[in-house]
Amino acid sequence: MAQAFLKGISGFDGEVYFNKKKNKNLHKREFAGGNYLIKKNEIKWILSKDTLNIDRYTCYKASTTRIIENQEGKHKLKVTAWYAPQIPLPYGPDGYCGLPGLILQLDNNGTTTSLKKIEFSNKNLNIDFIPTGKEMSEDEFKKRVSEIYKNRKN
Repeated sequence: MAQAFLKGISGFDGEVYFNKKKNKNLHKREFAGGNYLIKKNEIKWILSKDTLNIDRYTCYKASTTRIIENQEGKHKLKVTAWYAPQIPLPYGPDGYCGLPGLILQLDNNGTTTSLKKIEFSNKNLNIDFIPTGKEMSEDEFKKRVSEIYKNRKN
């Protein structure tokens, strides 16, 4: 099973597992004593031909609108990503993913996150383990978190 494992992305809690053959992307999170494997909702990116040079990489602009809901209601947040197709990994900071290259800079509603350093290894890694936990959609996980917090208040 060809899997990629990614850990330590700024502002992101947990681990990401990607099976390229199955195009399956799971975010492993520990919460309230349990392990969850969250299938990320697809992000509907709008790709642009605008470019920005970051370090030695030519990055392309992609944008999306994220809707969040909290006690104050629903809010639309503008997100802009600058991704490098020369690094064909579909990951980025803050859990954003799904572009045809690594996101090197992310502007998320006025907050900018940039990669500080990229290190490549010549080692051929074979990761042949499968993450364990309860598999669910991102929406199901949000509902579960809400239920747990609601029960703690009572």
